[in-house]
Amino acid sequence: MSGKPSNPAPPADRLEESPARLEQARRELEQRLIERTKALDEQNNRFQAEIAERRRVEESLRYISTRQEAILAAVPDIIMEVDNNKVYTWANRAGLEFFGEDVIGQEAASYFEGEQNTYQSVQPLFNGQEDVIYVESWQRRQDGQKRLLAWWCRVLKDVSGKVTGALSSAQDITERIQWEEALRTSEEKYRSLVDSLPLGLYRNTPDPPGRFIMANAALARLFGFESIEELLGQEVKNLYADPAQRQSLLAELLETGLFSGKEIRFKRKDGTFFWGSVTARAVRNQRGEVEFFDGSVMDITERKTLEDQLRQAHKMEAIGTLAGGIAHDFNNLLQAINGYAQLLLLDLGENDRGHHELSQIQKAGERGARLVRQLLAFSRKMEAERRPIDLNRLVIDVEGVLKRTIPRMIDIELHLGGGLWSVNADPVQVEQVILNLGGNAADAMPEGGRLIIETQNITLEEEYCRDHLGATPGNYVLLTISDTGHGMDQETVRHIFEPFFTTKEIGKGTGLGLASVFGIVKNHGGYIMCYSEMGQGTVFKIYLPVIEPGEAQFIQEVHETIPRGGTETILVVDDEASIRDLARKILHRFGYTVICADSGETAVDIYQTRKGDIDLVILDLNMPGMGGHKCLRELLTLDPDVKSIIASGYSANGQVKETLASGALGFVGKPYKLKELAITVRKVLDGKENI
Repeated sequence: MSGKPSNPAPPADRLEESPARLEQARRELEQRLIERTKALDEQNNRFQAEIAERRRVEESLRYISTRQEAILAAVPDIIMEVDNNKVYTWANRAGLEFFGEDVIGQEAASYFEGEQNTYQSVQPLFNGQEDVIYVESWQRRQDGQKRLLAWWCRVLKDVSGKVTGALSSAQDITERIQWEEALRTSEEKYRSLVDSLPLGLYRNTPDPPGRFIMANAALARLFGFESIEELLGQEVKNLYADPAQRQSLLAELLETGLFSGKEIRFKRKDGTFFWGSVTARAVRNQRGEVEFFDGSVMDITERKTLEDQLRQAHKMEAIGTLAGGIAHDFNNLLQAINGYAQLLLLDLGENDRGHHELSQIQKAGERGARLVRQLLAFSRKMEAERRPIDLNRLVIDVEGVLKRTIPRMIDIELHLGGGLWSVNADPVQVEQVILNLGGNAADAMPEGGRLIIETQNITLEEEYCRDHLGATPGNYVLLTISDTGHGMDQETVRHIFEPFFTTKEIGKGTGLGLASVFGIVKNHGGYIMCYSEMGQGTVFKIYLPVIEPGEAQFIQEVHETIPRGGTETILVVDDEASIRDLARKILHRFGYTVICADSGETAVDIYQTRKGDIDLVILDLNMPGMGGHKCLRELLTLDPDVKSIIASGYSANGQVKETLASGALGFVGKPYKLKELAITVRKVLDGKENI
């Protein structure tokens, strides 16, 4: 049998091609081997570079770690780490020195002695509510000292955002807090000292605009502000009565750098004015620029008032001396004129030539004689025929004359005190005083009104006399003549007693009426003063001294009739500091507790917060702002049972009457008198109305 071979021989042409193909395959294989080797080399190079980079990074990390450890070791702040279980897991050197080496592995809560509430305040970190929390806590150092630490705590989270613990840093602030407390105590002592000074202190910036940047409480009170904060930021020029004066003073201060004792008229917040003595100093920086002005303001209103009163008294005295001399010489001339005129008239009949002319000369001479008598009364050189008189009886007699001489649409009211002391006076001159003041009151009420005449016993205290030049302590009978007319402004009031000063039209007044009233009162050793406001009427108060030697007896009677004081609390409301001070002194003397308010608005605020403590309110009627009448209405709204006394320089039967009718329980005249005030206060407090 024959069969096919298992490996047939290739064709001849294919045998011839095999070496070429093998060579091609070999070359391809070598090329692939070269490329593979090159790739392996590149891979190896990259691997070596990665190893080098890793080593570099590891070296950097080791450096950073070592550096961080050195930094953390050198940091004076305490740095602590806690895990999610609030166990200390790490601390820097400062932390180990503070808490001790055994702090690692301890619960953080065990180191907050007595401060668990403070420790609990960091809980929001672990709840995921906060990322950073600041707390202060007292903690005990390993040597036993208790120190105050200020902690800044920051939450730690893993990559998934899960809270893993917290890292905290702390500073020991014990000395700082103690220093701050000492500084605060020192500042409070300094502020208390500065605020207790009666002198107003300030610091203000240069113009424009000059504003207060520092002030004490006395300055705020002086300018009528409720607080220092309210005063700060105010423009200085707005507090001057004359803002232009500020500019001239500023120019002087910038030139000289300092002035002292400048008397300046200022304006309070409520629009009232006062006099201040100012000292100021310009404070400059290293470049010579003015940074601010430091200074002080002292209230000299009382001093200026007394100086004005003294100047007025000197002026009146000088005018009186001059008037007396002129009147004496003029009287001699008038005697000759009138005498010769009368002689000539005796020889002439009414129809004779010259009779009419001589009659006119005689009438003019008589008018001149009346002027002379007024001048003599003003100069206190007219002889007075004094004798003990009952002033009440004299007033009743004069009332009849007034009713016949003043318009009928003017009502005359008499309020005469009982048990009136006797005065040693010339009844004719006192009658002239009443008629003169009554006539002036009638002129002030052309459309009608009320003329009120009052009498009462009164004692002037030394405190009152110190503030009123010309008044002397002692017992007096007070004659008060008031009207409900148009009143006068304060500038007019300052001049009313000067000779030939008049507000009447030409030909309707000589200007000697009130001058003679002034002279008569002074000639009797008395004291006269006037209260008036535009649209509020006018009040004249005439103090006539009682007869000697009964003075001691009357003083004894005053002391015996003054009631015993009490322990009640009284709110005194008055915009005049001197009046408040006088009332406070009088009431303190009788055992009362006194609260003062300088305005109706302040009084309402005080009463609203301390209603249960206040037993009585003494309320000035004429005040800037709310005023006494409106204030009383507000108090009655707060408390219908409030006990109140109205205080006023006007008569209780004049402009005050409306306020008394609206709910006040008593009235006291101003300025306050010890006996009158004590009796009225006690009566009202005891439920005995004193109206």
